[in-house]
Order: sequence, then structure tokens, then C-alpha cells
Amino acid sequence: MWSGWVGIAQKTGFGLVSPLPGILPSLHLDTSITLPVGVEAYAAYALRAWLAGEHSISDRTRRFAKWSAICSFALGMAGQVAYHLLAQAGTARAPWPVTTIVSCLPVLVLAMGTTLAHMLRADADAAADAPDSGAGGPAVSRSRAWSAEDQAAPQACAGTSSPAEPDCTTPKLPPDVGNR
Repeated sequence: MWSGWVGIAQKTGFGLVSPLPGILPSLHLDTSITLPVGVEAYAAYALRAWLAGEHSISDRTRRFAKWSAICSFALGMAGQVAYHLLAQAGTARAPWPVTTIVSCLPVLVLAMGTTLAHMLRADADAAADAPDSGAGGPAVSRSRAWSAEDQAAPQACAGTSSPAEPDCTTPKLPPDVGNR
């Protein structure tokens, strides 16, 4: 992936620049690395947001992350194909449509990354502000094998100080524990 992106970047005008010409003229930065770093890093970031198991990520954010990850990977494949076709044809410079698309990629990646970061932050803030976010009290471990009544029992007994109630002093086991 790296060589294809660097190659297409070089064929479209990315390359060595002197970012501080009046201050440090000997410093040079090869901007052709911005494509593989930017596009592939964003694709991984979006893929993680899409596939993360956290419940605090909204469907809207997952949908955005899903489609932007898919599009980023498709764009990565198209970039690889374009570079290899241009290299095989012996082309020194990419045609203007390829140059136009490639030169817009850093800006698009920045916009998509910023958008996804803001969406994830908004989801995290909304989850923290939700009344049932779990921030208000101690967490209680729940088993999927327990019935709804069994899972409600620890909360019902939480304020009880009297050992006279058998439901609160005798721990209940999930129904399938005795069958193992």
C-alpha cells in the first residue's frame, strides 16, 4: 500500500518541500507520505468506530463510520490501481483528473476525520448525560441466563439492612447452574 500511495503522490506533484525556507532552508519534508498516512490511518479509524462494541456510539455515527471506511478502502484500492497502471505505462506525470482527485484527498481526509471525531464526542457526551448511563451508582453484574425478576432482586435489596428478608440474604443462582 505504501509504495503505491507514495508513487501516485509523486506523479501528481507531491514531493519535497522546504516548510521553513527563510528560517531553516536545509529542512525538507517529503509530502508524498501524506497520502498513505492520511488515507489509510483514517480508514482504520473509521473502521474501528464502525465495528466498536461500545453502546454509546449512535447508529448515525456508525453509519457514517461504515460508509466512510468503505469509501476510504475503495479509494485506497483505486489509488493503488491508478499508480500501477501509470507505472506500467511508463507515465511520468498523472493526467489532470487523477491529479485533481489526489490533490483533494488530504483535505477530504481531514474533513472526514474531524467530522467522525465530533460525532464520536457528541455520542460520548450524550451517553454520559443519559440518566441510565451507569454513572449514578455501583455497577451490578448481570447474567443473561437470569430472569428479569432475578436481575431486579439486587436492586430491590440494595437499601435493605434487615436480614429477615430471605430473598436478600440468600443468593440466587441462574437456573442453568445446577444443570452443569
